Amino acid sequence: MSRIRRTWAAQEKANIVLEILREESTLEEISRKYDVAQPVLSRWKADFISNMSLVFDKNGEDIEKIKKEYVDTYNYHRGHQSYNYQTPAEIYFGDAANAV
Repeated sequence: MSRIRRTWAAQEKANIVLEILREESTLEEISRKYDVAQPVLSRWKADFISNMSLVFDKNGEDIEKIKKEYVDTYNYHRGHQSYNYQTPAEIYFGDAANAV
């Protein structure tokens, strides 16, 4: 039985690589979570690190947009292990966070 090859959007890859860089989970755990082979994740991480400097070659507006998207994801869409997998917004604002 052959596996169907999936394609990942750039943003999905970036989010997975950021999860790897946070080192809150092992590469093996992340590999199982997303069903992606560890060598593939290692390659994504290496590509990400080797191209990080390109972010700083763009104008300031793009960087601000990237930062805003990251902070929004971090605060409103990503559950944190230390918060029992709730988002910081859910902890801070309670149910009002879901209205945002």
